Amino acid sequence: MFVHDASECEGCGECMRACPTGALLVSIGYVEVDASKCRACGACAQACPTGALRMEPKRG
Repeated sequence: MFVHDASECEGCGECMRACPTGALLVSIGYVEVDASKCRACGACAQACPTGALRMEPKRG
C-alpha cells in the first residue's frame, strides 16, 4: 500500500523520476498515483529524500 505524508513532501519529483511505470504525478506537497500503472515496487519510496513516501503492507 502506498502511503504519502504531505507534510514531509517538498515536491522535488525524485519519486516521479524513479518510477519505472510513470505512475506518479507530483505537485508541491501532493503526489497522485495512477493505481492502474503502479506495481508497488517501492522505487518511489527509496528515491524520496524526505521519507514522505513509503510502502506498507495492505491491511485487512
